[in-house]
Amino acid sequence: MDINWNSENLRLSIFLTPNSVPNTSTWWKEVVGSEPDTISQQPKNGLTLYSGVFNENAQLTLTVRPERIDWLLSISEEHSRSVALPIIDLRSNTFDLIAPKLQSWLESSCPSCVRLAWGEVLLEKVNDKKEGYTKLQPYLPSITLDIENSSEFNYSINRPKKLHDINYNRISRWSVIRLRQLNFNAVAEQPSPQINEELACRLEIDISTSSNILEDLPSNKITEFFLELTSLAKEISVKGDR
Repeated sequence: MDINWNSENLRLSIFLTPNSVPNTSTWWKEVVGSEPDTISQQPKNGLTLYSGVFNENAQLTLTVRPERIDWLLSISEEHSRSVALPIIDLRSNTFDLIAPKLQSWLESSCPSCVRLAWGEVLLEKVNDKKEGYTKLQPYLPSITLDIENSSEFNYSINRPKKLHDINYNRISRWSVIRLRQLNFNAVAEQPSPQINEELACRLEIDISTSSNILEDLPSNKITEFFLELTSLAKEISVKGDR
């Protein structure tokens, strides 16, 4: 029973070389093609936050800290009002939407860094807990789910993998979650809350280069690392914990 994953969010993280001071002023426009909707700063903490609508379903956030940069694609506020689950689109569509733009940015503007990470949160609607556990079981061959008599299932594991002399962490977290949404009818004379409840299989993926690397990642291999990260993430979403 294959799971047709949908994206709740996708994230690219860059862990900067100590004392690196990158020029971030053009980054947003390089990726989005226009200026951000908002820019906020916390000078005391060295934090700058850029955010804006990416398309009708998604919003993009760029967070710049002294030690780390995060690009995060998540559901837009407007789109979230029209869907039962906080999903942007099918995983394949969402990935194809943002990954080429981030890859292009990495090739042209990625600052010196010691580590890269790619993260995804994926959801698939189910009717009940039993259906959720039944769908997850083929993706988790190393464990056996008690589909009928268990609850609160949450499974997390890291299966490191070495590719081309680089060690990658492959963390995946599997669960079935219950989401509740509280809605109010503002038109009614006495608004009463309506609770909408949905269940979903949830997969959180976090792929990263090793934190034990102390020197800068070779700039001419940043794209190669990015492609490996995203390929490993896709492999988990398709083949499961193997």
